[in-house]
Amino acid sequence: MWKDILHQAAAGTIRTITAPTGRTRAVTHIHGFARNTDVDVAWEDFWGSTGVHAPLEAATALEIVSADAADAAAGTGARTVKIWGMDGDWALQEETVTLNGTTAVDLANTYLRVFKMEVVTAGTGDVAAGAITLRIDAAGATQLVIPLGGTFDALGKYTIPDNYTGYLLGWRAISPHLNTGATRVELRKSATAGDADSVPWVPLDFGVCNASSGVSSVMYPVPIELAEKTDLQWLVYSTQANQIAELSWDLLLVADEA
Repeated sequence: MWKDILHQAAAGTIRTITAPTGRTRAVTHIHGFARNTDVDVAWEDFWGSTGVHAPLEAATALEIVSADAADAAAGTGARTVKIWGMDGDWALQEETVTLNGTTAVDLANTYLRVFKMEVVTAGTGDVAAGAITLRIDAAGATQLVIPLGGTFDALGKYTIPDNYTGYLLGWRAISPHLNTGATRVELRKSATAGDADSVPWVPLDFGVCNASSGVSSVMYPVPIELAEKTDLQWLVYSTQANQIAELSWDLLLVADEA
C-alpha cells in the first residue's frame, strides 16, 4: 500500500487518502537532499557549513546576507532566495527574500526550524557571487550557507509538523571517497518548542558506506512512523579529513483526519 501511495504522491496523482472512518487525509511526499563538502574525523551534520548544526529552540528572528555586493536586487549574482522552515506553532512556512549584498536583510517571519534555502532569481552570473548566509538576527549563529558559485543549501534534518504523522521510506548517503565512513540516523520527540535541549537524540538507524562504492542505502519495507513534532537528523563520519558526502531521503506526511 505505502509503495503505491509513494509513487502516486511523488507523481502528483494523489493528494489525499481515505481513512477507515471514511474521512480524507492529505498526503505529501517530501524528498530531501543535503551535502557536506568537508567531513572530518568526527560526527557532523549534512549542511553547507562545517561541524555540527545547532537547531533553533524557539521561534527566532533571522537575517540573510551575502559576502559579495553583486548578490542584490539588480546585481549579477543571486537576487532573491527562498527559505523553507517551520514557525513557532510547528507549522510549515516559506518566504522569498530580496538580497541586499553585504547588508543583512531581516526575514519577515520567525522560525523554529529551517530546512532549506535556494536561489530563485539571479542576474547574468546565474549563481551566488559570494557565500550567502542565513543566520540568527544581529550576526548570530549560522543556520544555512549557500556557497560561492552555488544555488542552494539544505540540512540533513527534518521535523514532522503539528497535526501530521510522518512515514520515513528510506535514505541514501554517498561519497566517492567515504569508503571508511558511516552515517547514522537519530530522532527526538519535542513536546514544546523550548524543551528540545532536555530531550536526548535516540539512534534510529546506522549505515556503513560500502567499501567499493562509498554508498550507504536503506529502504524500509515497512515505513518508520514518526509522530508530530519529532525531529529527525542524519549525521556523517569519516576516518579521513576533508571528505565530501551527500544525502537524500524520502518520507510521506499524512495529515490528521479532516
